[in-house]
Amino acid sequence: MRTERLLPAVLVLFAALCVAACGTVAQPQGWSAPVVTEDAVYVTDADGHIFALDPATMAVRWRFPVEGERDKGIELKSIYGTPVAAAGLVFVSGYDGHLYALDSTSGEMRWRYDTGSPVVGGAAVLGETVYVGSSDGCLYSLSNTPGQTSATKKWEFCSEGSIWSQPVIVGQSVFVTSMDGNLYALDLQTGQQQWEKPFAAGGAIPTTAVANDDDLLVGALDRRLHAVDIATGTEAWSFAVDNWLWTDPLVADGRVYVGSLDGHIYAVDPERVTTSAAAEWVYTADAGVRSGPALVNGVLVVADRNGQIYGLDASTGTEKWRGDLGSSVMANLTVARNAVYAKTQDGKLRSINPADGVVTEIPFGP
Repeated sequence: MRTERLLPAVLVLFAALCVAACGTVAQPQGWSAPVVTEDAVYVTDADGHIFALDPATMAVRWRFPVEGERDKGIELKSIYGTPVAAAGLVFVSGYDGHLYALDSTSGEMRWRYDTGSPVVGGAAVLGETVYVGSSDGCLYSLSNTPGQTSATKKWEFCSEGSIWSQPVIVGQSVFVTSMDGNLYALDLQTGQQQWEKPFAAGGAIPTTAVANDDDLLVGALDRRLHAVDIATGTEAWSFAVDNWLWTDPLVADGRVYVGSLDGHIYAVDPERVTTSAAAEWVYTADAGVRSGPALVNGVLVVADRNGQIYGLDASTGTEKWRGDLGSSVMANLTVARNAVYAKTQDGKLRSINPADGVVTEIPFGP
């Protein structure tokens, strides 16, 4: 497995996940981002549970799995991928190798599908089909018809490395990155490759591709942000940083915002990326950045691995405020109702006021 060649690297979080994927860590700790919808807030804990909270009161409506379900063989172990709520269901990726489809109202399991290897990335849903990748290196297309009690595999496509990212659907294609260093474009219906050859970065790609006009943006462990033409799979441009890019980029107002494990947050202008002025500004945090940033009312909110949070002017990169969440942040930040939500590695959910950085803890769980 190509991922294993990276284990000697000094980055502890990457090594830990690699080792866990090979089955030598009994209880990996996930970093799933919170999900906020009109009907519920979905948040996970460090023990492989997902909770549905009332969006008005933040009271727990249900959790999955409940006590006693471990006896039925239901134990997610940990949750890394961000849950997806669609058509009355919540799709949850389990480190036990299953994709779970839960009733969004009751939390009852409608069906689950066993990929046979840890599922690290979230799912993508389109109509009556669900797409999910697995650490076995394969992307699975699964049935999702109303009322089904089990999922049927429509097709699978297998790469040469683990898939730790969430698939992305654009037009009639589904795109997925792999730790083999490739970005693949696949036909939604058949799983056949759409490009003459996949796009090859210079290192593994743990991040999820992000659409930006005619390109897909992917950060890779070759220390570059790549823009890949959606139609052809050729590289439109790339932007170099000083360490691994394991952060999903954010596109807004003509800029691309991306954090790096070098501890910098970059605001990149795609129109000037071939010049020395490609970065409109660069901000230096106190530690590496794994969490994806959030943008609210002109304020870019960033969290680093040490739990420090920063409010930056999105146009200039000027620091407006900073604070401390008290625990490491690995999950992407979530924006909802003009607030930013952060899930920290101590298992807590916190909201951040983007105007002044005031942090409020939101209790949940037993």
